[in-house]
Amino acid sequence: RAYKNPKLSCEVAPHHLFFTMEDMEDAFLKMNPPLRTIMDVEALWRALLDGTVSCIATDHAPHTRQEKEQDVWEAPAGVPGVEFSLPLMLNAVDEGRLTLERVVALMCEGPAQIFGLKNKGSLMVGMDADMVLVDMEMKKSVSAKQVHSKCGWTPYEYFILKGWPVMTVVNGEVVVEKGLVKVKNVGGDIF
Repeated sequence: RAYKNPKLSCEVAPHHLFFTMEDMEDAFLKMNPPLRTIMDVEALWRALLDGTVSCIATDHAPHTRQEKEQDVWEAPAGVPGVEFSLPLMLNAVDEGRLTLERVVALMCEGPAQIFGLKNKGSLMVGMDADMVLVDMEMKKSVSAKQVHSKCGWTPYEYFILKGWPVMTVVNGEVVVEKGLVKVKNVGGDIF
């Protein structure tokens, strides 16, 4: 907060919002930086709300079960995070922890601004038609069977989340609908 300025950004990964050091029983939740206390987690949530945090990042590390089943000192650090980051944050909206507008700022506007992505991050005339449509009433349990990443597992297994993406549009073209990829190649450089 003390050093906030347009040249600096601050990100938080969902695993640091939804787990504490008390949750770590084995190497599956080994990560860098490591999990912290509930007080630290609550401080991160406050930073999301007050604008200290610029974006949600996943720090996606798709280590396989075999890699993570090693001794905690030998296992690689990091967890997979891309696939469930949006449902986790939408569930936080349902629980009243964030507004939907804040999630858009953290997951669309903030990253586009930080990385200087022209025509990305918002829905306005002249911007690319990139969007994710969500069903805020859809409720389902997270399962490793849903994982598309090479790792085949998720630290969020059995989390029941309300709010899921149902359609993804890139450059005005529907590329994913109800979990099914609609096109083989979006075409062109989407960034």
